[in-house]
Amino acid sequence: MNDSQEIQRKKSPEIQSCLKVVPNIITIDGPDGTGKTTLSDFVYRFLAKKFGKDHVVLLEATNVRGSPSQERLRKLQKTANPSWRRENQLYSAGVNRAYGDIVIPAIAKGQLVVIDRSEVDLLRYAIQSEDEAVIADRIRYLKCGILTRGYLAKNRVYVTSTREDIWANLNDRQYRSPYDPQTPEDVDQQLTSQATAEAYIQEISKDSLNVIMVNNQRQSINPLGYLRGIAESIVENLCLPSNF
Repeated sequence: MNDSQEIQRKKSPEIQSCLKVVPNIITIDGPDGTGKTTLSDFVYRFLAKKFGKDHVVLLEATNVRGSPSQERLRKLQKTANPSWRRENQLYSAGVNRAYGDIVIPAIAKGQLVVIDRSEVDLLRYAIQSEDEAVIADRIRYLKCGILTRGYLAKNRVYVTSTREDIWANLNDRQYRSPYDPQTPEDVDQQLTSQATAEAYIQEISKDSLNVIMVNNQRQSINPLGYLRGIAESIVENLCLPSNF
C-alpha cells in the first residue's frame, strides 16, 4: 500500500481510537515568529542535561523528516507539486508517521519526547485556510486519534507574543517561509487561529492537560539568555512520568 492509498484509507469515519494523554510528550506550539523552535531546543537541552541525552528525543513533527517513511512523504512534496489540499494531507501523514516511527517507540523505551510544532500547528493552519473541508478533516483526524495514533501530549507549551513583536521577529529572519505571515494583519489571523486550535485540543483532551502559557517578549539585549530563562521555567513546570 502506498502513502496515497493509506491516506485515503484513514479517511474512513469508522476508524476510532481511544485517546491516551501521555506525560512523556512535551509539545511546543505558537504562531510563526514567537521563538518556539529556539525554545524547543533549549527545553530539550535542559532535559537532556538533567536526565541524560539517552532519555530525551527532540522532534519537529510537522517537518516530515526524521524517519524513512517521513522522508518518502518529503520526496512526494518536492517532486509532485501537490495542490494545497494535497500538501495538507501529506503534512498530516507526516505527523502520523512521526508518531509511529519516533514518538511511540520512544515512549515504549521510557524516553521523553520534545516536539517542536505538533498537531496543534496543523489545526491552526487549517483554521487559517478557512477551507471547511480541510478543517473538518483535521478535526476528525484529531478526535479519532488518526493523526497521533491515539496519543496526546499531556505537557502543552503555548508560546505567544504581541502582534508588534511577532512582526518584528519575522522581519529579522534571513529566510522567510511562504507560510509565514506576510502582513501584520496575517499575524492577527494567526493569533486568533492559534487560540482556537488550543481551545479545541483542550476540549478533546477533557481538560487533562498540563498547559504552560509563555509570553515571549522581544528583547533588545541578550534575547537568547531571556529564552533560556523561559525554557528553565518550562522544565520546572512539566508534569513528567514518575520515573523522572
